[in-house]
Amino acid sequence: MSTPWTTFTAIALLAVSQMLGVADVMACPFCGGPQLTLKERAIESDAIGFATFLRTESTSASDTNDHALFKVDQVLLGMRYVKSGAIIRVDTRESLAKGQTYLLFGAKRTRLSWGDPIPATKAVCDYLQDAPGVREPTPIRLKYYVQFLEHADETIAVDAFSEFGNARYDDIAAIATDLPKERLRGWLSDEGNLLNRRGVYGMMLGLCGDTSDEERLAAIIRHSPMKDQIRVGIDGIMGGYLLLTGDAGLSKLEDWKLKDRNEPFTETYGALQAVRFMWTYGKGRISKPRLRQSVRLLLERPELADMVIADLARWRDWSVQERIVKLMDDPRYDNKIFHRAVARYLLVASTVPAEMQHKPPKHAVAAKIAVDRLRAEQPDLMRQVERFYRPRVHDQGATP
Repeated sequence: MSTPWTTFTAIALLAVSQMLGVADVMACPFCGGPQLTLKERAIESDAIGFATFLRTESTSASDTNDHALFKVDQVLLGMRYVKSGAIIRVDTRESLAKGQTYLLFGAKRTRLSWGDPIPATKAVCDYLQDAPGVREPTPIRLKYYVQFLEHADETIAVDAFSEFGNARYDDIAAIATDLPKERLRGWLSDEGNLLNRRGVYGMMLGLCGDTSDEERLAAIIRHSPMKDQIRVGIDGIMGGYLLLTGDAGLSKLEDWKLKDRNEPFTETYGALQAVRFMWTYGKGRISKPRLRQSVRLLLERPELADMVIADLARWRDWSVQERIVKLMDDPRYDNKIFHRAVARYLLVASTVPAEMQHKPPKHAVAAKIAVDRLRAEQPDLMRQVERFYRPRVHDQGATP
């Protein structure tokens, strides 16, 4: 077999020399957590090679995987573990085609263990051959991978999306002008597909879209879900909408999803996630005080209040401290999860830096009084909270 794999082999060799680290990359919002890319599989592998599928071995009834036999055609990495021409066994549930060549990644533990085979189609070979070097800046890499999103070859489509899943938001935002605006619009209009990717595509359209996309995203957000339907990715679509619309869009999102107590939990939670996204990544598109104001609306939702209180503590919002304490006496909020959230909030609010000890702010004094009362009235609660949680002084301060 010819070897258009120079770039990919280089990745494998870089893995051996540990010239690249991937653990410190913060995954993008709405991507559903980091995914292992082909590049990263190579970095983590002790052996890489091409092999032809021969047949499936008969297995016992207790086995959960089929045992597939392969003949190794070419070893790219790990010749001390496997040789060309060797017959190897791979445990997999994948559907395999007899005579098809596959790319295999192996990891050495007590023995060399092979991962699921990847069809070594010409498209996959070309994709990996042309991929930018692993030490290229992430935005340069993403400009290459963006053209392969939703590629007809599922292996390529999944891997290209995973490259974005492992990228930082700032790196994705840096290539906003290279994002495929028209294709994003088409993908978002298809509700039946791409469920695990729609949120990311909604965020991307927020980065590269124009005023016509404001109504496009609004229409998706306002669409009423069917009973018990969970709209996967709606949080990212809402986040993209807020990127485009700023304060005006947030006011509308509040009316649609945050103020209506009858709105399904998943829809309201999606809106909360979008507000959190703007707090972390919005770079002033919506002011911090305005975002706090939006989240405070959800104190009226008992099923969300504990999460909201945690946000308000992180965001140093002490303007509703008295109100939050009073909610502990409201029967609608009479549950341990909510009470623990309030206790943590008060512990953070009562923590005063050394330089402020001589004249602590009013909210800190009031919080300490509330904490002392909880220690007297709910000692078990406070012992549990204080055992597993310690407020950090650098989180303290007045509401900016």
